[in-house]
Order: sequence, then structure tokens, then C-alpha cells
Amino acid sequence: MKHKFNVNNKQYSTTITRDGKWFVAIEKTTGCATQGKTIEEALNNIKEAVDDYKPGDVVVCVKYGNELLAKTVVKAILKQANINEDEFLKAYK
Repeated sequence: MKHKFNVNNKQYSTTITRDGKWFVAIEKTTGCATQGKTIEEALNNIKEAVDDYKPGDVVVCVKYGNELLAKTVVKAILKQANINEDEFLKAYK
């Protein structure tokens, strides 16, 4: 299902689909993707992701089993593993 939302006075739209126990939100203009346990949580998470997005960012989506991990989760995993985020992203450009 499609949802429209505003971030910094700019309108975006996202498609939210169910993937198992998660709702996955993808915003095509920025390429941001995230998830939530409810539609509302997925919508709030995609708003936050779009707000954090800066042109030129490389958006990383990691699928773990059947779960799509949010950018913030990926960053936390990299930090805990002492992996430099920039080095990680260079490997996938």
C-alpha cells in the first residue's frame, strides 16, 4: 500500500508491504528502506530515514534471514564489529 508523507516541506511517497512479521517501507526517490512491526512504525521509520538522507549517501539494505535491517541497525552492527562504515561502503560501490 502507498503512503504519502512530508519531510522538510517536500512530499515523498512510500510503498509499505508485509514481509513475514515485519512491514517494509521503501521510498524510491532516495532509495531509503526500513521496517517496523506495524505500518505506523514502518512509516515513522521511513520518515526518519528520509530526513537523515543526504544526496550522495549510499543506502545500505541488509537482509538477515527474512528480515530487512534498517540503516541504523546496520550502522550499529558495523560499530560493534569495529568495522569502519566508510570502508564497508567503499567495498559495495
